[in-house]
Amino acid sequence: MRVAFRDGDRVREVEVAPLAPGRFQVTVDGAALEVAVESRGDGAIALHTPEGTALAEVTAIGSARFVRVHGMDF
Repeated sequence: MRVAFRDGDRVREVEVAPLAPGRFQVTVDGAALEVAVESRGDGAIALHTPEGTALAEVTAIGSARFVRVHGMDF
């Protein structure tokens, strides 16, 4: 899956490719990172990377998805 989104004045190009169940390669503006995704029972997901773990909350409104990570909304 390939998408673009606005980050302030910049447009970010993001590509997500599945590697195995629950594992993905995420490429943002040409920089790749392997991410393991763990669904949490409390409506959040844990994103595990070699640098550590981040918790994300995903909210669906119609066909739109909003993601909050470290207090930032996307």
